[in-house]
Amino acid sequence: MPDISQVSYGTSKAAINYLTKLIAVHEARNNIRCNAVLPGMTATDAVEKNLTGEFRDLFLRHIPFNRMGKPEEIASAVVYFASDDSLYTTGQILTVSGGFGLATPLYGDLANRTNRR
Repeated sequence: MPDISQVSYGTSKAAINYLTKLIAVHEARNNIRCNAVLPGMTATDAVEKNLTGEFRDLFLRHIPFNRMGKPEEIASAVVYFASDDSLYTTGQILTVSGGFGLATPLYGDLANRTNRR
């Protein structure tokens, strides 16, 4: 999602997504697949140590599952793409984020109101 505070970061991520699709098309004739996993906020040691409680609460309000992903959940997506289960899958961008970004930007505020009733 566009974020004016992260222009360089967002641009580089968009470029990787495009490059993933480009490589997929180019290398399909060689039976080479290219896919990408886009992890959401993941509960790694580094995230847990460096995240303020205030930011964590703010961010989690916008994840329908209301929690961070586990490293194993991200790994499962990578394993799928690396396995024979995905032999006919290429050029795909799989977001593993607990639904972050799917709902209206007001989701966090609206969900809190609904939960209070």
